[in-house]
Amino acid sequence: MEMRQLELQLINCIKSNIEQSGDEIPDISGDTVIQDGIPGFDSLRAIEVLIELETELGCELPPEKILTNKPQEQNTIQDMAKAILNIVNQE
Repeated sequence: MEMRQLELQLINCIKSNIEQSGDEIPDISGDTVIQDGIPGFDSLRAIEVLIELETELGCELPPEKILTNKPQEQNTIQDMAKAILNIVNQE
């Protein structure tokens, strides 16, 4: 799987999750800082998105391995996608 493809899949999962909750969907790109750029994105929403991605990708995505490279308030969609891609490539 390519990085850009995974990034888009992650963005789509986040947008789907936000839409299901009835919240307004913000513009999201790879450079979006998750905590600041996505209103209401908290640990529960992160787990819900990871569960959806696990189903789509067919592999386990341990939350503790996804957002650990930087302080939480600095993580971007690209950072999250890179961590997921590392896990997918190890499977």
